[in-house]
Amino acid sequence: GSGDAHAPSTSGSCDSVCDKALALNCPNDTPQGCLAECEAAFGAYDKAGCTSYSNAYLGCIGSKVTFQCSATSGKANVSSSELSAACKSEVMALAGCTACVPDASDDACDTCRKTSCCPEWKAYLSDPSVYDFSTCGQACSDATCINGCLAKYPSLKSKFDAMLSCDTSKCASTC
Repeated sequence: GSGDAHAPSTSGSCDSVCDKALALNCPNDTPQGCLAECEAAFGAYDKAGCTSYSNAYLGCIGSKVTFQCSATSGKANVSSSELSAACKSEVMALAGCTACVPDASDDACDTCRKTSCCPEWKAYLSDPSVYDFSTCGQACSDATCINGCLAKYPSLKSKFDAMLSCDTSKCASTC
């Protein structure tokens, strides 16, 4: 509509990130392609009211992370471990804001969680300790280990339990 012209947008942040990515001259990168991918990825976040989080995230990528040409895609990308280390607070803030935003790559489980367990997932992903808990939990192979990780982050336990309870009661058939 006519009000959209003044809606907050990440397009300026996409421009600066794409400028940095395109400077590598990766074989499959184009200015139009980079901007289209970035704006497609972050446009839904703008509509969900997460523009400030998107801009902070993209700003961090533009200033603190090194791009490399991917041997697989032939496009510039960033390492997820470097991104997590350099932009942890921006990554987590964006994850919390966008927890329930539909994505083209969502499977049936993701769709169920986003539609049926949104408040629980938002609360869980917005907790400042979720990243550290996730890092701890990735090394686990059983519930005892997961519970040990949860014990290290008490602020997260009730949110984790509520998220898990919702997943089990509302999304068990798809997850």
